[in-house]
Amino acid sequence: MRTINISLPKTMADNVEEAVKSGAYASKSEFFRMLLRGYLTTQVSDVNLDEEIQMDSFQANPLSKVEDSLRASGKYNEKFIKSVVGGLKKSSQYK
Repeated sequence: MRTINISLPKTMADNVEEAVKSGAYASKSEFFRMLLRGYLTTQVSDVNLDEEIQMDSFQANPLSKVEDSLRASGKYNEKFIKSVVGGLKKSSQYK
């Protein structure tokens, strides 16, 4: 996955943070991914109208599997793993 940095006016950034704090999104990144998915599904200027936009649907893995996979990779400390799982629990995909 690539990282893209953006700058936002304070009020917009505050709105994004509130959306995440409310539990509607697991993270700021998830907020923007959802926005982008919506944009891409409605954008037709660069797409032949006869072609269908292919998007993979999100399949939520059990949180125990996510946690085990992160731990097995050996890349992440326990605090980070617990943080990720805690954030996912707040996501609408896991409620």
